[in-house]
Amino acid sequence: MLDKKFNDIYKNHFFDGLLEDELKSVDMRLFKEKKYKAGDVVIQQDTRGDFMFLIVSGEVIISKVMPTSEIELARRVSGEYVGEMALFDGQLRSANVVASSDVTGYIIDADLFFYLFRNFEQIKINIIKIINSTVRDTGIKLGESSVSHNKQLSIKDSELLKTRSLLNETIELKRYIDEQKCELELINRELEKRNKELYQLTIKDDLTHLYSNNHFNTLLENEYSRSIRYSINFSLLMVDIDDFANFNKNYGYFTGDRILKEMASTLSTLVRKEDVLGRVAGERFGIILPHQSIDDAVELSNKILNTIESNMFILDGKKTGLTVTIGITDNYIGDPNSSDDMRSYAEIAMKKAKVRGKNCLEVFIK
Repeated sequence: MLDKKFNDIYKNHFFDGLLEDELKSVDMRLFKEKKYKAGDVVIQQDTRGDFMFLIVSGEVIISKVMPTSEIELARRVSGEYVGEMALFDGQLRSANVVASSDVTGYIIDADLFFYLFRNFEQIKINIIKIINSTVRDTGIKLGESSVSHNKQLSIKDSELLKTRSLLNETIELKRYIDEQKCELELINRELEKRNKELYQLTIKDDLTHLYSNNHFNTLLENEYSRSIRYSINFSLLMVDIDDFANFNKNYGYFTGDRILKEMASTLSTLVRKEDVLGRVAGERFGIILPHQSIDDAVELSNKILNTIESNMFILDGKKTGLTVTIGITDNYIGDPNSSDDMRSYAEIAMKKAKVRGKNCLEVFIK
């Protein structure tokens, strides 16, 4: 029953453009159902405007009672609403509203009306549009009635001027709010951009733009937890440049930094998109291989060894080569209890390979 009531209310043009979730935040019990038979007076002219009426079914006629005649101003049907004008400006009703057929709808009292007006920007826009339209239509139809009603028209014009003044103030306030919102949006975009830049600084290595050691450890811990949860295999490599301290001593740190950047670039071309590559120490790189077995890790390691060894760097006008040593483990070997254990195992394997002669790989054995 509540769903039908909500749908009947939400379909009314009074709520055009309002998000469904916004209206759902309003207590539906505040909307009072009302039924009228054909000929019943829905709104009485010259009475206090303390409610408006949402039409769910049927039709009503809006008419202005003059001293010698009654002028039909408009008709409203299902999905439309009446009574918003006097409710908005606090003046007496300027016209009668009579049911021309059986009519069903919902009452919105003053408290609910102004709650909606204050809290929902789209409601303000809808009210301004309908009141402006009503002002224009009413002015035209009254103007066509008779010159003899100038006195009554002047009273009505006074009411309309007050309403227009209030509308203009509302429009100006809305324009000011919109300007402030635009400024806030620009500030928020700039803050979001700066926050992203700061975040990148915290997770990326300044020199190589690979993941930093701290963030690499976080991603390794995440992958380890995921492997436990879903019982999936993954591998870890530790890749260390051989004799890099001597290289820095012979060619200088500036050249050493260039080599580190080129090494990072080369490794990036060899790993898959889903693999995680980071600079975890001065000349050491870590690679996380999701869903990859030891055999897969060994295959990649051999590719890295061959690629690095075949690359030649021009230093001081001479071709110079580099080699790397690689330690390998996975989340099964040695029954690691944590991601820290896995990293320790990979580094132990890498150090054993260094002792064996460098430019080679070693799989961890506990």
